[in-house]
Amino acid sequence: MQGDFLAIRERELTGEFLEGVELRRQRRDGTPIDVRLWTAPLRDGGGRVTDVLGMLEDVTDRQRAEAARRESDAQRDVVLQNVPVVLYRAQASGSFAGMWVSENVERHTGFPAARFAAEPSLWASRLHPEDQNEVFKVMQVSQEGALLKWQYRWQCADGTYRWFLDQACLRTGHGESPPEYVGTWLDVTERKRAEAALALRTSQLEAIRAVTIELTQTLEVAPLLDLIHRRAVELVGVRSGVLYLWNDATQALESSVRYGYSQDLPAVRLRLGEGVAGAVAERRDGLIVNDFRTSPYTTPWFLEHTTHTAVLAEPLLCQGRLLGVI
Repeated sequence: MQGDFLAIRERELTGEFLEGVELRRQRRDGTPIDVRLWTAPLRDGGGRVTDVLGMLEDVTDRQRAEAARRESDAQRDVVLQNVPVVLYRAQASGSFAGMWVSENVERHTGFPAARFAAEPSLWASRLHPEDQNEVFKVMQVSQEGALLKWQYRWQCADGTYRWFLDQACLRTGHGESPPEYVGTWLDVTERKRAEAALALRTSQLEAIRAVTIELTQTLEVAPLLDLIHRRAVELVGVRSGVLYLWNDATQALESSVRYGYSQDLPAVRLRLGEGVAGAVAERRDGLIVNDFRTSPYTTPWFLEHTTHTAVLAEPLLCQGRLLGVI
């Protein structure tokens, strides 16, 4: 502190005007105080500095507030960089250009935040063509304060499309300020993929169950054969299928009807618990195997003679009696 005082005193005596020089001093009780100093030299008739006129401003509270704000900003930046949600403000007209986007947008899209402000059409230009009309329609008819919520595909910097959940409120401008959207952007691509996979597997299982209901309505061989070939394609869209019938005499499942396999493939007989079909017969419940090649339900024979990657199967039951497996 003594060194600062001497340096400032030397500047004052040379006739320098000091404006808003920030210093830290101590009060009589020893507590620190932040001040700003303004000085002006007083000269005699010969132009020599004889004295200095000065003013001190106590800026301790202001400095503390600024320090707290900087710390808060730093904490906010850390949070924004690590949360999965992107925050934004965008114009409520035209190309809905981004006015401000949180820095973590680069982690989710590959584009730095500054790019959105520099290129007003960036967001709109990278909407998936199939989603553009619906998105613009929703945004153009929104009302102030109403929460908008929609999902769409957006092309990232690497050229891939990702799904985003966009939630925003329209805020009307005051005075000369234009209306704007304030909202959040959440990447829901993995959720979409999981939902699609679940929907596919569910529809496949329901399709298989629909077939089993039809199958159990008749035990005549001819209608049974026709139904297997027709419904397997229509309902499931599978590449191949097998109908195993239960043989009480041999206590085994025997492949009776096949679809999509070579005619040279020999018949297959499975015991209860053997392979996917045997497991389904034993447990009397449907089964979906997503990775057949590494599944515990596979068998050496199937690995050698088929190229299955995924399998789904359903038991054929009639009044609690096992008829077979599809």
